[in-house]
Amino acid sequence: MGTANPPTIINPVLTSHSVSATIVSLAFNGLVRLDADGKVVPSLAKEWTVSEDGLEYTFYLYKNIKFHDGVELTARDVQFTYNVMLDDDNACPWKSDVEAIERVEIVNDYTVKFVLKERFPNMLHKLVREIIPEHLWRNAKLRQSELNYRPIGTGPFKFKEWNKDNNTIILTANKNYFEGRPYL
Repeated sequence: MGTANPPTIINPVLTSHSVSATIVSLAFNGLVRLDADGKVVPSLAKEWTVSEDGLEYTFYLYKNIKFHDGVELTARDVQFTYNVMLDDDNACPWKSDVEAIERVEIVNDYTVKFVLKERFPNMLHKLVREIIPEHLWRNAKLRQSELNYRPIGTGPFKFKEWNKDNNTIILTANKNYFEGRPYL
């Protein structure tokens, strides 16, 4: 992928730059995504439930989804990602999208629950943010980490190379993508 307007960083919880966001969408997945009609559809979560009072959203993850480094995605990664976004110290540009979240609870390895401070009818649309791997990020400095320039996600494409001299980023097909190998 070549561009005259180079990306800044490739981290779903930090980037708000359009070129970076395009690359993020190829290398990462969120719990849900929006289809062509703007409808919320499954992605990493195969299904979800919303409590009657609208304060709890429970997501059931697909099993055996792997990050590009081969480590399995679990509810810990989801909890970690949203906790990073909610942490004021991280100055995440997406924090306002998720401020209705009071806490994120791990029910089991493949089930995660979002408990809201108050009803927020548009919450599902705000949970499209892509998930980062907790095992790589838990001890990393969010804004200084090399992982911002060598992303590892669950998406259909894997990061291969970023040549900053000629503004080129090379992605390769993720042969182990949970939705099947992407077409090139």
